[in-house]
Order: sequence, then C-alpha cells, then structure tokens
Amino acid sequence: MLKFHKIVIEAGGDKPCEHDRVVVHLDVQVNGEVKSAGQTLTFDLGHAEDFGIVKFVDHVVETMGLGEQCIVSVPCSLALTDADRKRWDLESISPHDELALKFRLHDIQKIKKFWQMSESEKVLMTGVMKRRGNKLVKTKQYVRAFHTYKLGIRFLRGSVTVQTDANGGRKDECAAFESDGARQLLVLCYSNAALCLLHLVSLLTASSSTPGTLDDTARHMVLLCIKYCTLATELDPNYAKSWFRLAKAQALLGEYNTAIQSAERSLHCLKTHSPGTDGCEPLIREVESSLSDWRSALIDATRQERSAVRRAVLRRYRDASTWSDDEDDDEDAIERLPISVWSNHLAANMMSLHEELEAFGEKMPEPNMSRSGRGANRINSRLSTIQDEDSEVDEMF
Repeated sequence: MLKFHKIVIEAGGDKPCEHDRVVVHLDVQVNGEVKSAGQTLTFDLGHAEDFGIVKFVDHVVETMGLGEQCIVSVPCSLALTDADRKRWDLESISPHDELALKFRLHDIQKIKKFWQMSESEKVLMTGVMKRRGNKLVKTKQYVRAFHTYKLGIRFLRGSVTVQTDANGGRKDECAAFESDGARQLLVLCYSNAALCLLHLVSLLTASSSTPGTLDDTARHMVLLCIKYCTLATELDPNYAKSWFRLAKAQALLGEYNTAIQSAERSLHCLKTHSPGTDGCEPLIREVESSLSDWRSALIDATRQERSAVRRAVLRRYRDASTWSDDEDDDEDAIERLPISVWSNHLAANMMSLHEELEAFGEKMPEPNMSRSGRGANRINSRLSTIQDEDSEVDEMF
C-alpha cells in the first residue's frame, strides 16, 4: 500500500467494496499550479487500470466514503509511473515535484446480485471475475483472487445456462454453445479458487510453529478446496487441472489412496484430451513426480500403521499384568504368558479374538453354512491370511 498524506475536507458515508463501480471527481495540481480540473473518472474499485486510469487513484478512493472530499499530497515519483505522467500530460515535471490531488467520491454503484442479472449478464460478469482473478494470482494476491473467483461462482452457480436435465443433457439444446461457455467459466472459477486455497495453505503451514501440520484454519481450507475441485470435476470430468488440485488437497490430509486415484485421472486427461497443448508436458511431469511421491508416502504410512498396531497389541498384553519385565517388543512374548496369571481382570484388558486376528493380518474362518445336524460331517476350516498391504501398494508401480 502506497503511503500518502491525506487531508479530509468533508467526511463521507459508506465505503465502496472491491468491484463496485465508483464515480470520482479529480483536480490535479503540481507545486501549487493547476494542471487539470473537473476530471470525472468512472471505474470498478480495485481495478482502475482495466479502465485506463492511474492505479494511485484506486489506492486513494478505497480509503474514501461516499460524498467525501479530500486533498492528497504525494511526490510524483511515488504516485505516477512514466506512462501515468504521459497519460496526464505531466511529462515535463520532475519526479521529485509534489502532487496535490483533490478527490470527491461522487457516486457508488454496488455490484448487482445474481438474482438481479439476466443470464447473459451472469456469464459476462463471471468472465470479468475470472480475468481479474487470474491477474491477481499472477501478482500472488491469493486472498483477493479467491474472493474474486468466489464472486464469479456466485453469479453462475445454479444458473440455467450450466444446468443439465435428468438425463444429463442440456435443458436448451439450442443454447449449447452458450451453455458450454458458461459451464467452462464456472469450472475455471471453481478450479482456480481451489488453486488459491492451496497457495494459502502452503503459506500457513510454512509460517506455522509446527511445519507440515495443518491447523484448524488450514484444514478448513483444504476441505473447501476438495469441495470446489469435486464440483469442477462433476461439471467437466476431462479438465486435468481440477483432478490434480483435488489430488494435492487429498494428499495434504494424508489420504494417499484417493490422491493417487485423482492424480492418475488427471494424467489420463492430459494424455487423452490435452496432448500437444501449451504447458501440457511440464504438467504431465509434475503429476508423474507427485504420483511417485504419494506412492512412496502411502507405503511408509502403511508400514507405520502396521508397526503401531503391533506395538499397541504387545503393550496391552504387557500392561495387563506384571508377568514380564522384558521391555522390548518381542512378538513371541505373548506366548510366554503363564496360564496361572489368567483372570477375569486380565481378560477384561485383552483384545477380542477378532481384534487380535485382524491386528496380525488374519481373519476368522467363514462359518460352515451346510451343517444339517448334530451328527453331520463337519468341514474343517483353516485361518486364511489377509493379503499383505505392502504387496498391494507395490502392484501400483
């Protein structure tokens, strides 16, 4: 935010919000000499440059209320670029000259709510928000970009131009082209809003006292990111970036199985629907690299989980009685439990037979459903071993 000296001549009322249309009267003086008077500037707050208006005007007006008049003093070098001086016909002045700008916020036109817009206006405004959001992302203003994309989502979400009928077709086949355009705009807003959330989560975790862990705020952002990506993939199942951003969010929660599935879907879309397009090859390499990392993380997580379960079982047996002073995790220690120490108290602290078998990768035999009576032949059944999870992970490569 640029610093400038501001003197309020007349206080104003409510302040405008970003994207509101404002009308401003402006007088320009340089070293006490009037250079222009009575200029009327109309633009959307926060995006004056899109209207060919000096960015510094944006910075001042966002501090003003409706009807406010003020005088702002600032060195020319801080307020104006070379292009701005040319636009205001001030090329002859020195960068060190003092500017005195008199502002009056004449009018604020609040941005329309979606129910006040026609379908064509919704599509038009969503396109504007998408472009503005993209511009903000390039300058790493992720919070502003997120709210801009979210505003575009509000315009089109639920619009008839992106709805489908019960059979999955468009409600109005005559408007197929318009519907495709609106649908793609909504997909991009969902997916790009998710991108902003991923960047914000990365910044939060980097500044956290415990890097790599998610606090409540970051977790909420990740869940919202998953929601937006899911909505985007429902609207366009072939947009690879939505799948990849979904995978990234799932991986942040430690859900590596689903992250791998989403990344594989992204890779399939890239190779099937986007071959040869700009940026396709670098994105393919990024997805493949992430897939390799997540598969390795899944293997490590699975091993850690199995090890933790085994240690917990041994600890539970050992803590049930003082029958052993051995502190190591000898998996044969359970078998050395003397029968004389069994009691109801000990049994209350033991795992059930089902829990014990499942903890060690086995399962109970299926009951014999063909028994016909007391004297009937019984089919011997044996314990069957559950397939080792490590081998299942290895098959993914």
